[in-house]
Amino acid sequence: MHPNLSADLARLPELLDSARRHAVEVLSGLADRPVAVPPEPPEPTPLPDAGAGAAAALERFQVRPRPLWRATG
Repeated sequence: MHPNLSADLARLPELLDSARRHAVEVLSGLADRPVAVPPEPPEPTPLPDAGAGAAAALERFQVRPRPLWRATG
């Protein structure tokens, strides 16, 4: 098994809890977000040559697209 996948598997409960906390944070702030505002897309960034693992991917997902999230209501 690839070392990153092995490390992710060993930390799976922690990674899932991190994803859960992130989802709760996003959903709890839903009422404070505008429903429809045209966003400026972020500048593209290249993908790394090697995988960074689930924790790094989750962190990137939490930070990078945040300005693009909108509420619906």
